[in-house]
Amino acid sequence: PGYEIDVMLKKVYENASDKRGDHAAFIAKVVRGIEEEINSYYKEKIVRWSDGANLRLMGVFVGVLAGLALLGFLIWRGMSRSDFKSGKENRFPEVTVAPRLEAPFGGGLISEKAFETASSQE
Repeated sequence: PGYEIDVMLKKVYENASDKRGDHAAFIAKVVRGIEEEINSYYKEKIVRWSDGANLRLMGVFVGVLAGLALLGFLIWRGMSRSDFKSGKENRFPEVTVAPRLEAPFGGGLISEKAFETASSQE
């Protein structure tokens, strides 16, 4: 970027300033200085896994994986609970219907109904 080049050139000019007025030596120092600055700018930096940024990235990655695993476990638990409840047989309590209601099947007989097992359980 332009602002980094300005900083590099100012640094090179300060190091190459020659009070004697020898222009050839000044130009040679400036060219060598620019070469050193550009080489140091593009030099590959050694990256370690224990660097702060890498540790933070690994923490986020592991946290996301743990969150997804927890979410999957909760979904599986909810599905297995609902599957268990669907296979459960529920019986209504015995009820005596009063004869005064005059319902077609309510002549004082005991009524009892039951749910059958779910088709997925068979």
